[in-house]
Amino acid sequence: YKCTFSGVDMSIGIITIILLGIKRFEKIDDLLHTETKLAQVIGLKRFFDKTYARRFLDKFSLSHLRQLDEVNMAILREFGDSVKQSVVILDIDQTTHSLESRKREKATRGYNKKNKGKPCYQWDVGFINNEIVSQSLADGREHCSKGFIPIIEDVLHKISPASLIARVDGGYMSADRLNWIVENKLQIISVVNWDDFLSNNKDIKVGELSFEHFFVEEDDEKTEKKVHKKISAASVGACRIYRKSKHKFQAVLVKVEQEQISIKKRRKHYRYVIIHNVSGLTRTRSIFDFYHQRQTIENFFKESKNPFHSGKMPSQRFRSN
Repeated sequence: YKCTFSGVDMSIGIITIILLGIKRFEKIDDLLHTETKLAQVIGLKRFFDKTYARRFLDKFSLSHLRQLDEVNMAILREFGDSVKQSVVILDIDQTTHSLESRKREKATRGYNKKNKGKPCYQWDVGFINNEIVSQSLADGREHCSKGFIPIIEDVLHKISPASLIARVDGGYMSADRLNWIVENKLQIISVVNWDDFLSNNKDIKVGELSFEHFFVEEDDEKTEKKVHKKISAASVGACRIYRKSKHKFQAVLVKVEQEQISIKKRRKHYRYVIIHNVSGLTRTRSIFDFYHQRQTIENFFKESKNPFHSGKMPSQRFRSN
């Protein structure tokens, strides 16, 4: 099988296939076999078939992945805003790719909340100003916290900002990672469990705190309507988050009033604690708003999985995917 298409031709063709909304390589032959005019627009004589596409991806090695990463950074340096910022706000999150076949390399029945029992991959992504700067695909059993330090180190190596603020959810938090953040002179804002925090800070009396009350507007995924939620937040100052943590962080207790529905175990409030060491961030409402700006990450994951079909892994080889 001697491929008559160059690496550039194959790359441009695969990108075009994704942009056209074609989910799988199997459909290339049926949908693009006669599209010679479209192929000429992007510089090809004709579109390649599914076998060419698979064999091209299966040849990928670690050096090719590094080349792709360099291409991504070159595009960001020329057209992006993330590399031009002196103070970088790095949003790190993970999403799960459920796979239809168990034959995919490193696809395991790991942490798959929505499709329990299905094999999956874990995709870790680091965003700056809604631009992907660092990412990695991992085994389905790998916890999100394992990618926390590698992604930050990768971003620092690529950009070298004057200051970096990591904005993550509670799954990434531990005493060792908080110690690592402070020792490397970085900043972080995250959330921790309400009960765990109060058990480590028994001197805090919640009933004696003066809570600030305000409303926030959110989109309800089920009804697609705007929902106004009542928020109660109170700052408790610098606290030790975990027993093994060497440093103190500012903490804000947050209570979100839940919608009253007929479920016996339904709590009246959803409670959590926002922690941070971000300089200049003092007002309770500002801390709450700054942390919840990271919710735009979820929109990116939805777009990548639906219009761009990133969950349809084309190969049985892990590195190809």
